[in-house]
Amino acid sequence: MRPLLTVEEYDSYVRYLEVRKLNAEEIARAERTFAEYQNRGVISEGAFQDDVWSLTDEVRTRRLHFHIEPEEYRKGAGSWAGCSRKEFTLCLKAYAAFGLGKRVLAQIYETVRELKLLAGMDLESAFCVKNPRLALDFLSLLPGESAGRDMVMERLEERPLVSAWKARSPRRLDDFRNYLQFDRKLREYWANADKESRRRYFPVYLWWNLTAVLPLRPTEFLLTPADALAKVNGKYVLSVRRTLMKKKGKRKVSYRIESDYEINRYEIPDALGAEIERYQPLNGESDTLFPSNQRNRKRLSYVQLKALLYQFLAEELHEDCVSIRLGDTRHLAMINLMLSGGSPTVCKALAGHEDIAVSAHYYSNLSSIIESSVYERFRGDSQEAALEGRMYFPLSLPGERVRIQDGWCDYPAVMNGDVRECLKNCAHSGDVGDCVNCVHFYPERKGLRLKITDERKRAVDESAAFLMQMIEQVRQGKQMKESIASAMARLQDNSRRYANALRRKLETEAE
Repeated sequence: MRPLLTVEEYDSYVRYLEVRKLNAEEIARAERTFAEYQNRGVISEGAFQDDVWSLTDEVRTRRLHFHIEPEEYRKGAGSWAGCSRKEFTLCLKAYAAFGLGKRVLAQIYETVRELKLLAGMDLESAFCVKNPRLALDFLSLLPGESAGRDMVMERLEERPLVSAWKARSPRRLDDFRNYLQFDRKLREYWANADKESRRRYFPVYLWWNLTAVLPLRPTEFLLTPADALAKVNGKYVLSVRRTLMKKKGKRKVSYRIESDYEINRYEIPDALGAEIERYQPLNGESDTLFPSNQRNRKRLSYVQLKALLYQFLAEELHEDCVSIRLGDTRHLAMINLMLSGGSPTVCKALAGHEDIAVSAHYYSNLSSIIESSVYERFRGDSQEAALEGRMYFPLSLPGERVRIQDGWCDYPAVMNGDVRECLKNCAHSGDVGDCVNCVHFYPERKGLRLKITDERKRAVDESAAFLMQMIEQVRQGKQMKESIASAMARLQDNSRRYANALRRKLETEAE
């Protein structure tokens, strides 16, 4: 993203003026921007001329390293960029400074890292740079000129200008059965744990039980205020911080928790509220619910929570080979909400996804998640739903069944002329009473059972893809939010049908 010179606001529009060249005037303006954020405490160490800057957003500290080895630059960009190593480094610092207030620290850090890699690339390597948009923006600002730089820029312009941050491979979730087993083992452990063990692993316990239902990012979870719990009309209400950094638009980044996050309040189950209430007095002087387990820090960090999770898996559950990561639960929560129905607030959150392609990756194969859920419950020693209340597929069947064509019906009232359930099912032709696709139907022949199971599996995946399309349409302002609710209802209905087909298949095999 090219740095901005200024922003001019008018009655009906906003005009953004970009920096065209990093000349002496723009370098001086970058130094003033640096000084401004240094005075605010965002830059905690280093001067503009230094090769290392330390920056903080009150959550974590990032160190930016600008030093480029002379020999590395001579063999790399020095042979084609048309400027000296000193000029390249100075422009790199200015480019980083202009990102302050417009990008989060992680993005500024990645920008500096990638442009330093560009500094060490020869002509052929520069053609294949990972982030062509970033390289083009930066190279166009450098002083001087050269045929080599023009050649690199021409080749980069021929490539799709996809941001490296968007091009990264999306997170792959583990086998869903591992999450179900982890949930069961965590509940068993917690029921028998002593007071000290509960105190030690409470962040892991709450992380799983809260963020697997409420789609929080790990950092949002860790910034839960120390006084987050309250009782309103006899119900427990938890206050959590949600980031504003993912919002669309040109909002300024302050690098302050108070203004970069907003407080949202959610009603939580009584059992979970009681656990937080027991733990709350133990957070000491921390301004968040979770104190650090290191002396030089007040609040628990992402790295510490990650280490605590792995320690819990290895030492308490003896499952060090299970691949469960902190960010997984956000996507599990979204999947659970989609399968069980979401409020308008959930629909709004879904419509606000920044990258619909990444979202679709997680939700495009929901049928396999339903399979894992049904198989785990059927073959496990518990009939209760893991992540209780979110993906409930009952396993018990009524004893009385009625013989019909190609199978049985578990709604015996139909023999007495009660067709209310039949009217809920309609064939593709429009005929009422489509037994094959009815939730009460049990196919007799194995081939028919397999056909029904396959059809319902496809219906789930197609419904998930359709929901993603509706979310994208709403995000672009082309559809109303009711379109998402309708698509979710379609997905939930097909999910229930597929789960019932699997359940009946398993029951028949067990007989």
